[in-house]
Amino acid sequence: MSQLEICAFFCEDARQEIGGKPMFLGVLSSVVMVDEFPMSGDLTYVSLFYVPSSISEFEAQLDITVENDGDRQQIFSSKKKLKKVNSDDLDDWVCTSTFDLDHLELAENALLEARVSANGVRSIRRLRVRKTYEEEFEVEVVRG
Repeated sequence: MSQLEICAFFCEDARQEIGGKPMFLGVLSSVVMVDEFPMSGDLTYVSLFYVPSSISEFEAQLDITVENDGDRQQIFSSKKKLKKVNSDDLDDWVCTSTFDLDHLELAENALLEARVSANGVRSIRRLRVRKTYEEEFEVEVVRG
């Protein structure tokens, strides 16, 4: 790996297993379908940093905004210094950073956006909230 890479996503919860490995529950796609609005609850934003061995520490900037009914506001902004636990280790390493978004209230078509950057690399993750379809669909199977 030549440079730092970022993988980012929203999920329902992030935990750590007994052996120390991270576990992510309910990883969400970019669109969430719900029955009722406002959608309320807790989410977690996760950034996984894949770091080459040549980098022992770096600074990450995270900004999270929410747009509800055309009103956009920043709900979180932070810089965080992340460093390799064992500086003598010559292997590439992975660093996980999570941020809990508690008590969110999202209107129909709300957009949650997280932007993270580190060492000149940027990642943008968006989550759109939509209403579940109410009508039923008929599927016709055509064999040819």
